[in-house]
Amino acid sequence: MKKILLAVFFVFLSCSICFGAGQTSSGKTANDIITNVRQILNETTASFWTDAELLDWIDEAVKDIVSKSHCLEDTATIVLSTNTKAYSWSGASDYVIIEPEGVFFLNHNTSKYTKLVNDKTVIGHTSNEGQPTHWYEFGNEVHVWPVPTSAYSGSTIYADYIPLPTKITATTGNIETPAIYDNAIVWYVVSMAKAKDKNANESAVFMKIYDELVNRYRVDITREPSK
Repeated sequence: MKKILLAVFFVFLSCSICFGAGQTSSGKTANDIITNVRQILNETTASFWTDAELLDWIDEAVKDIVSKSHCLEDTATIVLSTNTKAYSWSGASDYVIIEPEGVFFLNHNTSKYTKLVNDKTVIGHTSNEGQPTHWYEFGNEVHVWPVPTSAYSGSTIYADYIPLPTKITATTGNIETPAIYDNAIVWYVVSMAKAKDKNANESAVFMKIYDELVNRYRVDITREPSK
């Protein structure tokens, strides 16, 4: 068994590295993932591993993939007002992170973008009013600094962020991550199933396969202003 597991692992490692693009899901449901997992576990119907457990692990895998890869991304917009520093968050209420390098200021007077610096330590060390140059997150609000004057009222802040996927609670639930991660989800769930079975060695091997698949599709992105 050990030789078989290692062979499977090295097959994955030997595959050429490529990078996935886009956020299109494969259209698979949690039940599709469960079917693949049970085939590997050689348990076609629930016995030792319940569907509820597998669903929890699928949900964990999806959230972990999104957190690591930032494969799901959206953009929130904030319209500035005169003498207003704090703005309610306009994106999805549950999110992983606002991209530190993904917040841009669009000057409505010049139609030019400027990347804002993520730093709250500047308060008191820069001009109190004027064109915003910095931003930070606090209390489900986005704060900008300096405070915009009337000349910048109506300008827009674009903030790229990673929304938190919808919790998967049913076998009919959709897998929101891109199709390239479907196999990774399967191996994550298999790894957790083996951990429940107190088979630490097999669990570790399958988790390495999962990590390798997720890392294969990660890529550093040079951010440009959102359009």
